[in-house]
Amino acid sequence: MLLLAAFSSCSRIPLRVNLPETSPLVSSAKYGVVTEAYLRAKAKPGTQYDDVFYLRRAQIVQIVATERFVADDDPQSGLWYCVKSEGREGWVYSTAIDIHESYGQAVNAVRELDQK
Repeated sequence: MLLLAAFSSCSRIPLRVNLPETSPLVSSAKYGVVTEAYLRAKAKPGTQYDDVFYLRRAQIVQIVATERFVADDDPQSGLWYCVKSEGREGWVYSTAIDIHESYGQAVNAVRELDQK
């Protein structure tokens, strides 16, 4: 009874707790290594869109999204990756980069490319 009386006599005071901001966990982040000598990142999936920036062989990019682009008149119909590099985002055709599950794996792949 004493325990119940103690809890029933508590007043309801709003409690404000300020927690520090934390970044979300990104467990599905993937990385790509550019395998072409020179690669144009496009504004959207498809060769008809504007170039937004350029990538070079052995450059590591973060994979942001994937999209299957199909067009009868585009020779690069198929899977495209939205990549992020140095704060910029653009779309590249899937055969132009190798995908890796972690940044460390991508670094190792770059070392192997450098040895070729």
